[in-house]
Amino acid sequence: MSDEMNYTPIMVQIDALPPLPESVMKLEELFTLGDPAPEKVVEVIETDPALTVNILSQANSAYYSFQREIVSIQQAYMLLGAARIRTMALDFARNRVFDIDLSPYGLSTAAFAELCRLQSNLAFHWIMGVDMRRAKHLIPLAFLMETGKILIAREVINQGRVEEFQKDLKEFASVGEVETLYTSMSTAQVNALVFKRWQLGETFTHCMQYLESDEQPPQELLFDVQALRIIRSAINVREILTEHACEKALQLARKASLDPQKLESSLDRVRKKRAEMESGA
Repeated sequence: MSDEMNYTPIMVQIDALPPLPESVMKLEELFTLGDPAPEKVVEVIETDPALTVNILSQANSAYYSFQREIVSIQQAYMLLGAARIRTMALDFARNRVFDIDLSPYGLSTAAFAELCRLQSNLAFHWIMGVDMRRAKHLIPLAFLMETGKILIAREVINQGRVEEFQKDLKEFASVGEVETLYTSMSTAQVNALVFKRWQLGETFTHCMQYLESDEQPPQELLFDVQALRIIRSAINVREILTEHACEKALQLARKASLDPQKLESSLDRVRKKRAEMESGA
């Protein structure tokens, strides 16, 4: 990275970011070492009352529709699994760290949260059936994939160029191109630096370094990067699970020699669940 990049306003924002809550940092230490024992994950979460309440609230939300109330973190862990519990903890942390305003992208805070949740849910339904080992980090990574937009939006607001930014988003072919034009960095580039600062692990950082790059990822990251690109094609700030977006995702899957039928089935499942939530069913 050039010295010039180190002095961009976005970099100043990243340098000023507070650390993750201590409980989430301890969880990340466990997950970056491998597959932590469930009891250790539960123990760390239960040391933080706010995190505990947040995870139980999410577990009892209408989205999961469990027949019985989830009353303990151990129960939530057994029903939801490690990847989703980790995602919930990172969601809690991000909401604590950031004052989220995505108005330059035309998104409300609720719409942004829904976008991230849908990306993570697609990762869950699709990748769990393709590579369970990789799904454990791709599910939370898919959830965090648009985090950089929070800082980019803040910088655009600070510049007083929201309307100009919104106009260019409609006219440019690439969202990342518009982001770079205004802030010298794209969402993925910002993510890489934020994830490094938060010590989320090399996989998180390295995937972001290749997500929007023309450079071929190393073999050990190839599947991860391809999967994230496919998920982002289907669900993004411009299109969410439209016929066009889903077909583009399926084309990318074919090009990557990934089974399009498994992806299509997962897309249908996520779309159906979204429709049910919107109708209140």
